[in-house]
Amino acid sequence: MSGKRLSRKRLSGKVIVRETSVTRHYDGLVVFWQVFGANYNEQYFPEEIPRWNFHDFLHSFMIVFRVLCGEWIELTWDCMHCCGFHCVPFFLTTMIMGNLVVRASLYS
Repeated sequence: MSGKRLSRKRLSGKVIVRETSVTRHYDGLVVFWQVFGANYNEQYFPEEIPRWNFHDFLHSFMIVFRVLCGEWIELTWDCMHCCGFHCVPFFLTTMIMGNLVVRASLYS
């Protein structure tokens, strides 16, 4: 009987961590989209706007997913090109918090 309770506790802990991960992902992408989306335009990128930009919800979602997967350097440089150094704390916070949530879900 105690084995079933233990497995239920572990399962509920993982569900809570995964819900937190999804919430964090959504919050991050909405912030990125609202703060940096308008700056990805022809003024800063006269040749071509980068493929990974913050123009809409889907592109913002994919950028935050890439940051959580560890591919954040190129995206940060593009953001710094049009927004300055204001985007560095956003990218670093998203990467660090995302890694903590993922590790917590693996080891809970």
